[in-house]
Amino acid sequence: MACLGLYCGKTLLFKNGSTEIYGECGVCPRGQRTNAQKYCQPCTESPELYDWLYLGFMAMLPLVLHWFFIEWYSGKKRLALSMNVSGWNDIEIIII
Repeated sequence: MACLGLYCGKTLLFKNGSTEIYGECGVCPRGQRTNAQKYCQPCTESPELYDWLYLGFMAMLPLVLHWFFIEWYSGKKRLALSMNVSGWNDIEIIII
């Protein structure tokens, strides 16, 4: 069975000196990805640009959804999102 993808590889089962025994192809444990030989190795590099963009998106998504549903269920006719954004400006002023 071929190991496909960056996170599917063979995990280290046993290491005795210079002898390493690897298991079957499967999902690498958290914090690991495959090397060129398709063995799972710990990630040691810093995240790339797209990794940071993904993390930023995933951090902002719950906040925006929270604002949306507050607005949706508040029953007010005007948009309160501008109030939320202005609240962030106040926070920035306090932080700075």
